[in-house]
Amino acid sequence: MEHQVPETNAMSDERDPLHELLRLAGPRPAVPADRSARVRLAVRDRWHDTVRVRRRQRQGLFAAAVLAAAALMIVATRVTLRPPARPPAATPAAVIASVEAATGPFSLTEHTGRQDEAEVTLDPGNRLSSHPIHQGALVRTPAGTRAAIRLHGGVALRLDEATTVQLENDEDVVLEAGAVYVDTGDEGSSPRQRVEIRTPYGIARDVGTRFEVRRLASGVRVRVRDGLVRLQQETRCHEVRRGTELVTSSAGEVTRRTIPLQGVLWDWVSRAAPPANIEGKPLTAFLDWVEREGGWHVRFADASLARTAATTIVHGSIDGLTLEESLDVVLAACGLAHRIEGGSVVISSSRALRGDAREEGPR
Repeated sequence: MEHQVPETNAMSDERDPLHELLRLAGPRPAVPADRSARVRLAVRDRWHDTVRVRRRQRQGLFAAAVLAAAALMIVATRVTLRPPARPPAATPAAVIASVEAATGPFSLTEHTGRQDEAEVTLDPGNRLSSHPIHQGALVRTPAGTRAAIRLHGGVALRLDEATTVQLENDEDVVLEAGAVYVDTGDEGSSPRQRVEIRTPYGIARDVGTRFEVRRLASGVRVRVRDGLVRLQQETRCHEVRRGTELVTSSAGEVTRRTIPLQGVLWDWVSRAAPPANIEGKPLTAFLDWVEREGGWHVRFADASLARTAATTIVHGSIDGLTLEESLDVVLAACGLAHRIEGGSVVISSSRALRGDAREEGPR
C-alpha cells in the first residue's frame, strides 16, 4: 500500500527548506569507534584541567583570606596590647663620699651606668660639697693639688698631690699612686668605721685612728700618727704603732723607725685639711681641732684658763690660714698666747679674761 504524506506536512515542508534538505540528505554515517574514544578522552582531560584551575583559584582565595585575617589579628593585637616594657636602666652606683676641700683642680672619673665612663674636673672655685662621689670612682690629684674627702661612714681621707685612688666602697680604698692620709675618728667613738688601703705590696688595715699610706717606686710606706695599723702581706703581717714608720719593698725588706707626731712630715696633711668652722663655737672646739690636725697636745698654763676657754665663744673665719696662723689669730683675738714645747701647745693669758662668757674672734 502506498503511503501518502498528509497535506499539512507537505505544506510545512514547502515552508521549511532546511527540513527538506535534511530529509534529502538522509541519516549521517555513524562515527568510528576510535574517533569517538579520542573525543571522549580529550573532553575528559579538558574537564580535569578546568577543575584543577578552579581548585587552585579557590585555594588561592582561601590563603589570601587567611593572611588577611592574620594581618587583622596582628594589627588588633598591636592596638590592644601594651608595648613591651623597656629593659630597666642600669642601677646607678651608690653615693659613698663627698668632697670637703681642695687646694686646686682635680679630676673625678665615674661609671655612668653604661659601658662608658665620665670624667669631670672639680675646682675649688665651685661648690665642691655639692658634687657627690659614687662607688668605684677614680680620684686623681695633679701636682700642686691636695684634696680632702669624707666617706659616708665618717672616715676622712686626705689625698696628697700626684695621688690616684679608687674608692671601691666606703671601706676599701685602692691606692694606685701618691699618698693618702686616713682619719677614722676618735678611738672611743662607737660604732667606728674601719677602712682598708690596698696596694700591690700589702693591705693597710685600720686598727687605730690616724695614719698615712704612701706608694713608693718599689714598695709601700706606712706612718701612724695615732692608734695602730696592720699591714697584711701574703705571708706576713706587720703591726705599726703610734709614732712609727714602716717601709716594705717588693724584695721583702722591712725597715722601721720612730717618727715625730708633728712637724714637716705631716705638713701636707694639714694643708689638705678643710678649714674648721669656728663661727659661734666655743674656743675648746677650735683647740680640739688643733690637737687633731697638728698632732699636738693642748694644755693650759693654769686651770682657770681651761674653764674660761669653755665659755669663750669664737666668731669669724680661718679660711686660707695654715694651722699655725690659725692658732696665732684665734688665740690673740681671745686675749691668749701660746708656745710650743715639744709635742704640746701651752696656752697662757696675754690679758685678763673677765666675765662668765666672752665673745671674741678673728677680725
